[in-house]
Amino acid sequence: MKFMEKLLVGEKVEWKKLGDLIEKYSEKAQHNKDIKKVYTISKDYGIIPSLEYWENKEQKNEYQIYSEDTGNYNVIRENMFAYNPARLNIGSIDCLFDKEPGLLSPMYVIFKIDEKKIMPNYLLLYLKSSKILQKIDSIKEPGARFRFDFERWNKIEIPLPS
Repeated sequence: MKFMEKLLVGEKVEWKKLGDLIEKYSEKAQHNKDIKKVYTISKDYGIIPSLEYWENKEQKNEYQIYSEDTGNYNVIRENMFAYNPARLNIGSIDCLFDKEPGLLSPMYVIFKIDEKKIMPNYLLLYLKSSKILQKIDSIKEPGARFRFDFERWNKIEIPLPS
């Protein structure tokens, strides 16, 4: 039986900490001069090319929004996840399903998964669920502004078929 079938028919599940299934990823653009596509992350559109995102806005901006120098930007590759640590509680997280790698501002956090243990589509659905967004909001860093640091993923568990 396949992964999702096991979950849907109620096969026995094992709860795993997300921190055990994901690994923070950092690859700077300065070492990958051939990657030119710059992405942004939106709660509504997910990971989207930056220029396309700003073209969709009501107040169109004819200027490039991202930095001219993208050397400090991070590379994101297929089936990697990225999120905005200041807006994760409203769903600003996504997985790059495009085969073409791209760049993300250093303000975003990128992580990769062990695809032998968890499927990207399943993890994304789980992370976008209202239950998990509420959990994320409840374990944020204390302070006036919302911030979700990478180590907090250890406080969230996900059901996996055993």
